[in-house]
Amino acid sequence: DRNKASTAFERAIGIDPQYVPPYMDLAILQVQEQQWQGAVETTTKALAMDSSLGYASFLQAVGNLNLNEFDAAEQSARAAEKMPHENIPQVHALLADILLRREQYLDAVAEMRKYLEEAPEGQFAEQMKKNLAQLEPHLPVVETAPADAPAPLAP
Repeated sequence: DRNKASTAFERAIGIDPQYVPPYMDLAILQVQEQQWQGAVETTTKALAMDSSLGYASFLQAVGNLNLNEFDAAEQSARAAEKMPHENIPQVHALLADILLRREQYLDAVAEMRKYLEEAPEGQFAEQMKKNLAQLEPHLPVVETAPADAPAPLAP
């Protein structure tokens, strides 16, 4: 039962407020229960103790996105992206969602591509492919020189 689990995590935090795992467990439960504000507050406490928790930053970004706090959501998602995140390629799907809502389409497309590189068969792969198919025809073509191309001559 989720209420008992929540109570147990809160009790564990009360017993040892410096022990991070119960904060993470509680934040996961809060996200599952769509308790967005609680998830943001809980992950903020966990990150204050250990700022290298990429998954805490990810959960914080999910909470902030659902609270329509796009700046905070992007900041948290970018923090999660900087950490090793092999187990959470969804950070790129989350960033793509944030960037789409902010109408930053080129950056959103870049995040969708990163997601597909990291998780070609992932949970959101089909949605990323669908979004790319809808967006790419409407975006300007960005010319990139091959890595081994000579540098252009100065005039």
